[in-house]
Amino acid sequence: MRKLALVLVALLCASPVMALTITCTNVGSDVSIGYSDANSADLVRGFALDITVTGGATITSGIDDDSTDYYIHPGTIAIDEDGDVTSYGSPVAPEGSPGENPSGITIEMASLYATNDPCGHTTAPGTSGSLVSFTVSKTDGYTVTVSANTLRGGIVLESGDPDVANLPKVLIVPSAKCFPDSFSTYADWVTYGEPLCWCNTANDPCATGDYQCDGDGDGLTQGGLNYRVYGNDLDILLANWKKKDSGLPGNCGTLARPE
Repeated sequence: MRKLALVLVALLCASPVMALTITCTNVGSDVSIGYSDANSADLVRGFALDITVTGGATITSGIDDDSTDYYIHPGTIAIDEDGDVTSYGSPVAPEGSPGENPSGITIEMASLYATNDPCGHTTAPGTSGSLVSFTVSKTDGYTVTVSANTLRGGIVLESGDPDVANLPKVLIVPSAKCFPDSFSTYADWVTYGEPLCWCNTANDPCATGDYQCDGDGDGLTQGGLNYRVYGNDLDILLANWKKKDSGLPGNCGTLARPE
């Protein structure tokens, strides 16, 4: 009997434990928030999540409710005096609507089901699925962060226990251009024809920070010792001496580039 007990303990210890994961994916400017790997023995009862976008991006569309399982929206559900639900509302909490805060929202979504549910909600939510989706104002160069709104409960399981999942979840969509549009001089860079000499490019060993070496006007080396700043850079500087910004060729001679 003792050996059998030990075998059972070993099997229980070897049983896989499902780990809830919040997902955040994008295709260009379209973003989808979902979940996966929920424990079928203790599913999620409700999500309260803060979603923020940075990098100069804003939420430009309404928030699409992608879930039929988490259809209860505590922040906006409407119930009449007889206790009947007249509207299940929207996933977006009232004070977190895109119109009020285009760079961030709060969503509240919960499940409710029973075998005799007259409205047809008789099955448990799936162990994975999409929650909401939306569109941002940029196709690249932005970041989406999903975190738990603990004041509203965060993520709560059917057992009543909380679940922190893998939050915060950060989705970084890199800029397709070599000069970050978060820089204060981005508009100037576009005006001047997007010169590569302003960029911190991976193939330039001198560009180790947010800018190239001070004084390097062409991104090239010169001389027997391969100087980064040499006579050719001086020629570029002199050609631009005391000239106003014009967007014409030669703007690589300025030392006050990205900030």
